[in-house]
Amino acid sequence: MKVVGWEGITGVIFWCITLCILQFIPCDSPICSNGVIEDSRFAFEQLGGSGELIVYVLANVVLVGAMNGLGMAVTKYATAANRVTLQQTK
Repeated sequence: MKVVGWEGITGVIFWCITLCILQFIPCDSPICSNGVIEDSRFAFEQLGGSGELIVYVLANVVLVGAMNGLGMAVTKYATAANRVTLQQTK
């Protein structure tokens, strides 16, 4: 489970740094919001305005964590090849 924890920590650090950089890169494309590639403030405003979206995001966090934990258990009690095979079937 330590591996899953470190995977999460490094992911959070990577995306925090990446999101900070993307806040300041200008973008004129119609898919960009407020003239930048990433506008986290706007994203949190949208998230706060929808109870269904909050439930979906929290469920996604729990399910991804469970999937990683179960993947580690498969690797511990079976083989890494079994884990890869199971992950490809999802």
